[in-house]
Amino acid sequence: MLGVDISDPMLERARQLAAAEEAGNVCFELADAAVHPFASARFDVAISRFGMMFFADPELAFANIRRAMRPEGRLAFVCWQSFERNEHAALPLRVVAAQVPVPHPAGAGGPGPYSLSNPEQVRDLLTDAGFDRIRIEPVEGPLYVGDDADHVLAFYRAQPAAKSFMSAAPPDLVERTLEAIRAALVPRETPDGVFLESAAWLVSALA
Repeated sequence: MLGVDISDPMLERARQLAAAEEAGNVCFELADAAVHPFASARFDVAISRFGMMFFADPELAFANIRRAMRPEGRLAFVCWQSFERNEHAALPLRVVAAQVPVPHPAGAGGPGPYSLSNPEQVRDLLTDAGFDRIRIEPVEGPLYVGDDADHVLAFYRAQPAAKSFMSAAPPDLVERTLEAIRAALVPRETPDGVFLESAAWLVSALA
């Protein structure tokens, strides 16, 4: 088994998890799966969880992955549906937008979290890359986002977009906005944590 990523910290975390599970049959490599020269027809399965949305050139990337797979090899990945259907991302932005103008996140055609949100576009990309028996199924439901409102707010504050907003906006506006986000989260607190709605696609295909 081979795990690839363009992030050293992500790979280090993966190595730690593999070691904890005593998985001796897996190795990791710093690489961009979109262009990495994998050996042709090497892999039986290719899996990604919320990673393929960030390909700068998805046509090139899926063709490269298809080339690396054996005949009848299975591709499976999860990607987000539209931004509007993912409350865990949309809620804080709606609150901020009520205070100051903010750009709408890029949708299908990215790259970005929602670049593969259009299932017909995904089907066309995979077909053009040489995959068939394509299935695209919805995966929807409440998503755990933190222990309580303060925990979730700390996570939001750590995001690059939030840091940019906080560094540029007047302190009173920042505090007012953060408190508004917290107020929107408090009603979602449960004994098991804070849950917000999410919507993704489970995509599978055969090489």
